[in-house]
Formats: sequence, C-alpha cells, structure tokens
Amino acid sequence: MEGVLPACVVSVLYDCLYDVASVALFATEPILMLFVSGNKTGVQMRAALEVAEVLPERLEAAVENLRENLSAQTGGSLSLEASPTSLNVAVRMCVPDVMQSGGGAP
Repeated sequence: MEGVLPACVVSVLYDCLYDVASVALFATEPILMLFVSGNKTGVQMRAALEVAEVLPERLEAAVENLRENLSAQTGGSLSLEASPTSLNVAVRMCVPDVMQSGGGAP
C-alpha cells in the first residue's frame, strides 16, 4: 500500500503496539515480532510476544486495553490469543479510499 495512512488508523495501530510492548518491558526474556501489511482496503498489524515469564496482571491489563482501544474505533477488527507466556495480536483497520493516495483535503 502506497500513500499516507489517516492519523486515526496510525493512532490505533500505535496504541495496540504500545499495549503489547508494555508487557515486554516487564517480562523476562521477551521476544517481540511485528509485521505490518496493507492493500487497497486496509492495513493489518500482527504482533507476537513470547516471554519466559510475566506477571499475569500485566498480560491481562494489556489484553483489556487492546480490546478497549479497538472497540472505540469503527471499521477495525481484533484477534487476540494469550497464554501465560505469549500474546498474539492481529489488528485490521479499514482505510478510506480518499486517504490511500496521499490523503489530505482535495
């Protein structure tokens, strides 16, 4: 996908990445992988976090924040998988046609 993403889309992706990274900051031996892709209809970010150990409260808080961040937005979807030592997140956001070619006012 070429062009500029709308600020509202970038904000949601950033918030989701922040929630996952916040778990990594307080985990033992964290490994964080990030993949972002896009096409004409939207952008997708996948984040995978593997840790040796993390406080369950940190993981639960991140999962709740991820759900809240995306539920406040329209046109997005969220897939979450969590275990005591991993967090896998896939966020998909629709991108309005007007913004795909560079955005801004006509």
